[in-house]
Amino acid sequence: LVAEDRLKKDAGTRLTIETDSPFLLKVKHNGKLIEYHIDKGKFTIEVGEIDPHLKSISLIHKGIERQVFGTLTGHSEIYRSFKNSNNPVLSGVNLKIKRSGLPQQSDLTVAVFNEHNGKPIGEALAKVTVEASNVDSMYSNIHADLNYRQLEMNKNYVIVLNQISPSDSAFYEWLTGVDVSTVNNFGRLQANIDQFGQKVSTWQPDHKSGDAWMKVYTSK
Repeated sequence: LVAEDRLKKDAGTRLTIETDSPFLLKVKHNGKLIEYHIDKGKFTIEVGEIDPHLKSISLIHKGIERQVFGTLTGHSEIYRSFKNSNNPVLSGVNLKIKRSGLPQQSDLTVAVFNEHNGKPIGEALAKVTVEASNVDSMYSNIHADLNYRQLEMNKNYVIVLNQISPSDSAFYEWLTGVDVSTVNNFGRLQANIDQFGQKVSTWQPDHKSGDAWMKVYTSK
């Protein structure tokens, strides 16, 4: 049984079922219990109202590597790019992340930027905060209700993560380790010392860590 993602608790979903034995399927939706008598074979069931224009851009995988972010030294902001299809509305983002270090992380920030040469550019187009209490100390799928209504067709954008108060003792990790796309880029904001001895921060691509686990949702 496979259930498609839902962006909101009251949204509908599509269930794909393949079975060799009949069984009774019980689904609870918006407080109501719905029963389906399933026969042998492969079936698709729609529960509730589904946005017919909802699409997902998937960068999910079973990697075991990790990339730290939200620290004061070296790994504050981290990013992952994606290529939009033909939908103009960014409806949300799912991320596989966890809290790490001491349990005193500040709230997580998730933002979308324009992309240039595989890096974020300019100011954030939209930004949302996810409460730290919603993120587990084990890797879990976290939804950020990030909304932006002016995506351009076939254009690249960048999702950037940080925490409100960076810390070297209480930070976050993003699951990486597998290349699932050669189109999208991953990297971080890196602090360096320039030729005049001044501290400067620049976006640095990372081509060795694999893709960060992410699913982007768009709609019309």
